Amino acid sequence: MADKLITIARFNEPLQAEMAKIKLDVEGINCFLAGENFVGTYWLLANAEGGVKLQVKETDAEKAL
Repeated sequence: MADKLITIARFNEPLQAEMAKIKLDVEGINCFLAGENFVGTYWLLANAEGGVKLQVKETDAEKAL
């Protein structure tokens, strides 16, 4: 069964989200950005969309925080 993805952080700026993703990647934690393209394109609606979501597998959540 595949691990469920959970959101561990939200960002209004795609660049901030990418920097957080890189930190986790360096630590060997697989992570994903959800909503990055939407927020980058429609930045005025970033808050309404919930920003860029940094997601990890549920099993990696504690290690990621």
